[in-house]
Amino acid sequence: MPPRTIAQWRSAQATVEAAQKLLTNPALQQMLSLVRAHNPVPSLPLTGTQSNDFTYSYGIIVGWQSALSALEALGEPMPEPSPLTPDFSPNNNTH
Repeated sequence: MPPRTIAQWRSAQATVEAAQKLLTNPALQQMLSLVRAHNPVPSLPLTGTQSNDFTYSYGIIVGWQSALSALEALGEPMPEPSPLTPDFSPNNNTH
């Protein structure tokens, strides 16, 4: 079954290697650079507009950047979780 989430993709060595190969392609690198430099909101709303307009514009920009970052992250394997070691010493009481 193919990966259904970014975490699943990044946890599988074969899919990460495939993404790394694509992400090193010079044409794709230029395309990503171009798209990253593109602003999906050409200008912020004018002074005096409602705050919802600013929030909406900001949301579009953040979503754009998040999508590009997620695409680039597909070429990075998930970091291995470090094992937790129980420590019940009095010096470790953080509450």
